[in-house]
Amino acid sequence: MEGPLDLRTVVVTALKSVMSEPPIDDDSASLPAQGLTSVETLSVVVTVEDELGIAIPDELLAPANFSSVGRIVALLEPLVADTA
Repeated sequence: MEGPLDLRTVVVTALKSVMSEPPIDDDSASLPAQGLTSVETLSVVVTVEDELGIAIPDELLAPANFSSVGRIVALLEPLVADTA
C-alpha cells in the first residue's frame, strides 16, 4: 500500500466486500444493526489481516470489538503501530 495508511478506508472496503448494503457513514453506528453477521465479521477479519499484514490476536476477536467502524479502527491502530 502506498502513502499513509488509512485504516478506516481498509475497514470500510472490507465491510463493503461482505455486506449486502455498504455501512452508513457514521463510525459509531452499529454494524450488527446494519446487518453484519458473524460469518461476515470473520471475512472482514481475514481481509483486514491480509491487507495489513497483521494477525489479530484471538483474545481481541470479541464481537464488541467489531461492533462499529470506529471500534474496528481503534482495535487495529496498536496492532499496525507494532509492525511499523
